[in-house]
Amino acid sequence: MAEEMTREQARKFFEDRFQGGFNQLVGLEFVDGGKGFAKLRLPLRPELLQPTGILHGGAVATLADVAGGVAAHLTHPLGSRCVTVELKINFLRGISEGAVIAESSALHVGRRTSVWEIRVAAESSADAGAAGRLVAFATATFMVVSAPGE
Repeated sequence: MAEEMTREQARKFFEDRFQGGFNQLVGLEFVDGGKGFAKLRLPLRPELLQPTGILHGGAVATLADVAGGVAAHLTHPLGSRCVTVELKINFLRGISEGAVIAESSALHVGRRTSVWEIRVAAESSADAGAAGRLVAFATATFMVVSAPGE
């Protein structure tokens, strides 16, 4: 297996991996990713809204967690299995329509752990001023629980 996946290989890998599980249930979509970053999308739908009509914080946290995890898997050696060991999130504003985009970038990548910054922003909105505005900010730590050859 090559050291790094191409963007198209990464897209196919995560699209396949998202099928049939929790990520599909929530509606997460892989947009882009590679060594040191990932970008995911979550379209809003009624099932993801809290009773007040805004996107549930658990859905936002899920998006942030998976965006960090995808980036970790694309950054650590291919075949590594990574798990979340810490996630801290700040919710900045509510959103009730459209979609949100999470972009993760590496703050630290070590042999066994990596730390990620994840920004979740509104993709679009009926309120044109809301597009691109930050919805949440997170940091997450991932640990390699098994690597190739172990």
